[in-house]
Amino acid sequence: MGMLVVGSTTAYAQDIGSFGDGGFGDTATSTMTYDIDSTYIVSIPATINMNQENKLTSNMMDIKSNELVEVYTDPTVQMTNKNNMEAAPMDMEIVTSNTDLTYNGSPIVAQFMQGAMESSMTFWGKRPDAQGSAGHYEGTCEFHIRIREMN
Repeated sequence: MGMLVVGSTTAYAQDIGSFGDGGFGDTATSTMTYDIDSTYIVSIPATINMNQENKLTSNMMDIKSNELVEVYTDPTVQMTNKNNMEAAPMDMEIVTSNTDLTYNGSPIVAQFMQGAMESSMTFWGKRPDAQGSAGHYEGTCEFHIRIREMN
């Protein structure tokens, strides 16, 4: 029976109280904790001209100093010729200013550190050899965003 009482006793960092005089003259301290998750807003334009270098921007980058926000996409995007519907589609390659940065085989097109409002990286499109007729090409690209701890 005595084991049940001991087993259910709550352990505290400090016990406070006063014995004998009935007063409450003792004090104790406790560390309080509260966590706020990182938040960010990355702006992805509705239309991106892949004939030029592009940079993504952020409206807010409230992340921890040891975190990094990365934006990645598919390595190729199928593009169709809007001026010549008879033309074959073109598989445009996404090229970045740092080709060594990838995530699961996908190119990372932007990185943001704490407080950054513009990515230091750029990206553009590369036309594959012998693909594409003259005209205006369009395709849809899906961007993915992840947050990770820096090493």
